[in-house]
Amino acid sequence: MEIFCESSTGDPYACTLNQTNIAQNNNKFFVIQVLKDTKTDHYYTWIRWGRVGYHGQTALNDCGGDVERAISIYEKKFSDKTKNRWSERHDFVKVAGKYDLVGTDFGDNSEEEDEVDYDIANDIDNRKQDGQKGEKSKDTSAKKKSQASDNNSGGPSNGKENKRSGSKANSNLDVAESTLEIAVQDLIRMICDVKAMEAAAADIEFDTKRTPLGKISTEQIKLGYATLSQIASILKDEKSIAVSKSRKLPTNNRRKLTELSSEFYTRIPHCTGMRAPPVINSPDLLECKIHMLEVLGDIKLGMDLLRMSSKVNKENENIVKHHPIDRIYRNLECDIKSLSNETEEFSLLEQYIMSTHATTHSGYTMEVKEVMYKK
Repeated sequence: MEIFCESSTGDPYACTLNQTNIAQNNNKFFVIQVLKDTKTDHYYTWIRWGRVGYHGQTALNDCGGDVERAISIYEKKFSDKTKNRWSERHDFVKVAGKYDLVGTDFGDNSEEEDEVDYDIANDIDNRKQDGQKGEKSKDTSAKKKSQASDNNSGGPSNGKENKRSGSKANSNLDVAESTLEIAVQDLIRMICDVKAMEAAAADIEFDTKRTPLGKISTEQIKLGYATLSQIASILKDEKSIAVSKSRKLPTNNRRKLTELSSEFYTRIPHCTGMRAPPVINSPDLLECKIHMLEVLGDIKLGMDLLRMSSKVNKENENIVKHHPIDRIYRNLECDIKSLSNETEEFSLLEQYIMSTHATTHSGYTMEVKEVMYKK
C-alpha cells in the first residue's frame, strides 16, 4: 500500500489539516490520503480525524479500480474542511472557522520513503558503547527502524512490512575509513544523533508518536516563527508589558493574543489533552515556544541529512561505500574544520565566553572543548 501521487507533478494526494481555537477549546486535525494497493491496482480514500494527540476515528472508502472516484472523494473532503480547492493548495488561504493546511513531509512515496541512514545510527551507538560492534547493534538499529515506521502519523500507507528494517546499508560491501578529523566526525554524530533528537523533543513536550521526527516541514516551522513574531510585538509594547505583570492585559490585546496563539497551535500542532492550549501571553512562554521551534528546526536538519545520506548510499550501492559520517558530511556542502586550542583565536573565543558567563547562571560552569569554523 502506498500514497498515490499526481502523474504530472509527483505530489502525493495526502494532507494534514489542523484547527485550533482556544476560546472554543477546539484543537483538532484531519488526515486525508489517497492510497493505492500496488499489487492489485486497488484505490482507497483514507481519512483520520479527531483531537490532536489522540488517534481519533478513521474511515476507509474502497473505490476499487476507480482512481478518479478516490481523488474526487479526497478533493471534496479537502474543500469541505478548508473552503479551498486542492488544485489551488499552493495559494492556500486560511478561512475563519475552517481547517488550515499544515505543511508535512510525506516522503518521496518510494518503498523506503521514511528510511534514514541507520549506518550513522549504528556508528553513534557504537561510539557511545566504547566501540562495541557486531550484529547485535545492527539488529538494534533494524528494530528501531521498524518501530519508527509503526509510529508514523500517516495511515495504512505507512504500515510497511518489516522488510524496511533490512536496510541495504548493512550490505557486505567494504566501507572506507572516514577521511574527516575526529572533531568533525563527532560534530556530525551530534547533529544526527536520533536518540538525542528524541530526548530534545521530549524536553519540549513534543509528541513524536503523533508527529514523527522531522515530519513538520521547514516552511511550516517558518510560519510558526512568523506568528510568534507578531505575539512578541504585542508583548514588547510598553503598556502591555506593564499591565501583563499584574496579569490583566487590555481587552483588545488579550483577544489578539488569544487569536494569534490559536494560529500558532494550528500551524504547530500541540497535544494538550482535553484542555485548551494556553494563551501565549508572557515573555517566558513565548521564549519556550521559540525554543521549541529551534529544536524542531535542528531535528528537521538532522533527519533530512540522514535521509539524503541513505538515498545517496542506495544510488551507489554497487561501488565501495563511503563511511556513513562522510556521506552525511558531503550533504552539508561546506568545508568544516576544527580550530586548534593552541591558536590565538581559540584563546580569544574562550576568554569571551568565560567573561560573558553571567553571575545569575552560577548553577553551572562552562568549558570550551571544541571550536569549529567553516572555510
